[in-house]
Amino acid sequence: MIKNCAERCLIHKYNIKLDHNDLVHTPYHYIWEGHTTISTYEADEIDSLSPGVGALCNAHPALNNVDMRMPSIDTLGLHRSTDVGVGAFSDRHNHGFSAKQDIPAGMEIFLTYGDDWFQGREEELGPIPLERHYQEADDIIKKFFADIDGKDDAEAISKYELMRNSNKEVNVKMALPETFEGAKESLTKGTALLGTPDVIRSKGWLDENGLCLDNLRYDKSSIVQAGRGAFANRDLEKGQLIAPMPLIQVDRNRVRNFSKIVEINAQLLLNYSYGHRNSSMLLMPYSPVVNFVNNNEDKSKVNAQVQWSAESLQNKLWAEDNVSDILDREYTGLMLDLVATAEINEGDEIFLDYGSNWDQAWKEHVDSWRGVGSIEDFVPIEHYNAEKIVRTVDEQKSDPYTTNALTTVWLFSDGIKIRDSVRYNWTDPRFSFDLTGSLSVYPSFPMPCKVLKRYETESAGTEDKFQYEISIKGNFDIFFYDVPREAIQFVYKEYTSNQHIPTAFRHEIEIPDEIFPDKWKDL
Repeated sequence: MIKNCAERCLIHKYNIKLDHNDLVHTPYHYIWEGHTTISTYEADEIDSLSPGVGALCNAHPALNNVDMRMPSIDTLGLHRSTDVGVGAFSDRHNHGFSAKQDIPAGMEIFLTYGDDWFQGREEELGPIPLERHYQEADDIIKKFFADIDGKDDAEAISKYELMRNSNKEVNVKMALPETFEGAKESLTKGTALLGTPDVIRSKGWLDENGLCLDNLRYDKSSIVQAGRGAFANRDLEKGQLIAPMPLIQVDRNRVRNFSKIVEINAQLLLNYSYGHRNSSMLLMPYSPVVNFVNNNEDKSKVNAQVQWSAESLQNKLWAEDNVSDILDREYTGLMLDLVATAEINEGDEIFLDYGSNWDQAWKEHVDSWRGVGSIEDFVPIEHYNAEKIVRTVDEQKSDPYTTNALTTVWLFSDGIKIRDSVRYNWTDPRFSFDLTGSLSVYPSFPMPCKVLKRYETESAGTEDKFQYEISIKGNFDIFFYDVPREAIQFVYKEYTSNQHIPTAFRHEIEIPDEIFPDKWKDL
C-alpha cells in the first residue's frame, strides 16, 4: 500500500495569458492552479507544473484514492546576493501525495481534478457520471436486489432492464451497469469500480508492460549552485534504464516572460526542458525525480545520457511530423530514456552532459553575474516560517519584515462569514486538498492578514506556547482569535521570489544533435 509519495519538484509559470485555443494544447492538461502550491500571491496569474505523481496521475469521478499535500519551500541556504545559481531552480519540493485509503497492489493512482473538470468536457465527450451519480447508482442497485429478494430469473432480468432504461437522469443511468449480471457484480465491487475494468493490473501484467520509476531519489546536490540533485536508489549497471522520461511538448515561444511591455526573462520551465537550438519545440519530462538530474562540467563524472525510448511507438512516427503539428496535439506521445553510461553505485549522484551550448551559457552567466541586493534586504520566507514567534503589527513598526514577505493565515474557508468585529475560533484546514470544495478540509489558499496580538495559552511551556489574534480584510475587518503559530505562514509578495530575478540563469537542456530529428529543426 502506498502511504506517502513525496513529489519532487514544482515549476511555476506566471503571466501567461491563455485563450480558448491554448487550453486544448498539451501543456495546459498538466498544470495546477497556483493555490495548490502556495504561490497564489507571487504574480498576477500563476500556474504550477508538478512533474511526477502530479503529472502522471489521471482523475476518475469516483475512484480518487490519493490526496495532495502542501509542498516545502526553501533554497537550501543559498542567497541571491551571494549565490549565482539562485533563481535557476525551483524553491518548491516535497509536493506530497498520500493514500486516502488502502490501495491494492496494481491499482491505478487517481487524484481528484474536481467535478468542474469533468463537467467542462461533457459538451465534447457527452455526459460523465460523477461520484454522486455512482453513489446513487449503488443505492438503486442495493434497493433493487433487496426488492427482488435475490432472484435471478428472466422476470428479474426484465425488471432490471426496465428499471435502468426508465431512469430519467442520464448520468445515473450511465453509472448503472448495462446488464443484470453486471449489476449483481456491482453489489460487491461498486458501480464505479465495475465500470473501470482495467483499474487494477496484475503483477504479471505490470512486469511485462510497466517501467520502473523508483531508481532515483532526490537530495541536496553535490554541485552547490544546482540546488537539489538526483541520486541512485540502488546499484545500476552500465546500459541499464535509470528512468523513463515521458515528455510534454511545449512551444518555446510560450515560455517567455513579459513584465508589462518589457521582456525580462524566460519562464523557469525552460531550465527543466530539453530541446535543440534550431527548434521551436521544447520537451518537458514529467516522470518522478528526473528533473533533478544535473549537468556536470567535469565530463569524467557524467554517468548518464538520454536516448529515444523503444517503449514509445510515437517516437519514430512523430519524427517525421512538423513541429507545428506536434504542438497542436492534445496528447503526449514522445519519451526519452535516461540510461546509465557507467556503473552507478547506490547513493551516487546522477549527472548528464547538458551540451556545449549550455556550458557556454552558464560560463557567461557566472562571468557576468552580480549579486542582487543584500542579506538584510531580502530574507527568504523559509527563515520567517521557521521562527517560533510572529511579530505583531506594533512590533513591526520598529522591527519590520523585509518587503518580499507577506503575512498570511490558513483559515477554515467555509467558516468565514462577513460580519463586522466578529470573532471565530481557528480550525486547521490543511489536512488535504479537495478541489471540489465538498469537504470541510478544503484549503483554497492562505489569506493575507494582520497579526494584532500575541498571548500565552493555557498550555504555556509547550513548544508553541503563544496564540494570536489576527484580522483579515473583506467588506469588513474580520477577527480571529486563538490562532496557533502553525496557521500563520509567510509567502512571497508579487514578483519578489527568486524565480523573478531578471538576471537568473535560463537555458534548456540540449538533446544531442545526432538524435534530434531534422524535421523538427524549424529555426
